[in-house]
Amino acid sequence: MQRRLNEIQVENEVPSLVRGGPAWRWQQRLGLLGADGLPTVGGAVKVAVFCWLPMAALAGFDPRNWNLQYEHSFFTDLGVYSRYLIAVFVLLITDRATDHRLHKLLITFEETGIVNREMHAEFGKRIVAGDRRTSSALAEAVMLAVSVVAVLASAVYLRQNNLESWVSPMPGFPGPLSLAGWWNLLVSAPLYFFLTFRWLWRLMVWTLLMRDLANLPLQLVATHPDKAGGLGFLTIFPAMFLPLIFSLSMVFATGVLQTLMIEGGQVTELEYTVVAWLTLVLIVFVGPLGLFTPKLLALKEQSIVDYGTMVSHYNRVAERHMLDDFAQDRPVDRETVAMLSDISAGLETIKSMKPMPVEFFALIPLIVSALLPLIAVAAIKFPMGSLLWSLFSSLI
Repeated sequence: MQRRLNEIQVENEVPSLVRGGPAWRWQQRLGLLGADGLPTVGGAVKVAVFCWLPMAALAGFDPRNWNLQYEHSFFTDLGVYSRYLIAVFVLLITDRATDHRLHKLLITFEETGIVNREMHAEFGKRIVAGDRRTSSALAEAVMLAVSVVAVLASAVYLRQNNLESWVSPMPGFPGPLSLAGWWNLLVSAPLYFFLTFRWLWRLMVWTLLMRDLANLPLQLVATHPDKAGGLGFLTIFPAMFLPLIFSLSMVFATGVLQTLMIEGGQVTELEYTVVAWLTLVLIVFVGPLGLFTPKLLALKEQSIVDYGTMVSHYNRVAERHMLDDFAQDRPVDRETVAMLSDISAGLETIKSMKPMPVEFFALIPLIVSALLPLIAVAAIKFPMGSLLWSLFSSLI
């Protein structure tokens, strides 16, 4: 009972879009979470090993897997390592970095005054609504069901098309799958898909939260030096997902590599794959910030009109005073000149406002995380020099 009370206390201490939900409570009971309710490195390692090690041991009973020249051997299947060792670990440990960054991002709305006291209650309601969505038992049940269906569909496809794989029945062993194939079907693959779908669900919830926050009457400052009305801190939003992007890219890259090695392919074919993947990553992980674009564009348009009117008024008055001073041989008022300079600088800042609160430097780690796995695995098949030059040419 005391442990259950501790779970509830940690889960509800502050609204979190990471902590909470049936899967989170199972991790808590299994000792995979730290005192702060977030996955530990040790806990993530245990889950990854649980996914891969028993399957590797069972694969050892299949003589086909010991032939490393056999292109469908378990031990030469890069997808097994990328999904069940790397991706599972990363999908769990990402919770920790993301939760802290997201908390910092949300409180900055109030600390900067963009969300004022009058909006505090509504702001809190929208965060709590997001917390409830990510902790939804129904949503997790759907994700688990979809994961099982995806795994079963994959097994049926392999079976019906007689595709050779380490998952296929091994010689002399009855049944539709090999021993390692059964572990993959019942444990590893559903868990991997569930963790992936859970992160994609969280991303969807956070996108909805960004939409809800963008619809609040935010107190933006048109002349803010971040050129985003004061929303420049949101540029850390894509960076929260770097480990997730890397793990997804690793799985995608190994799948592309195995296709190229089995079916063959040219560097030019890889170009389109890389560009398409990078475009998808930018849309999915940077796109949510575009929800603030209408508000920023409206602020820019209205502020240009307002500041233009103000500049005209003060310039006209100051011009008259300065001409009088000049005519009467009096020194020009420096404070007037400084004021005009400040107003003009403010107008220039408004004109240079960005349509999205994101800086290019923040996109560089995201691009690297998306492309590095693809380049690394593709270098196994293609010469590194021609590969990099071809990709560079296609991207520019």
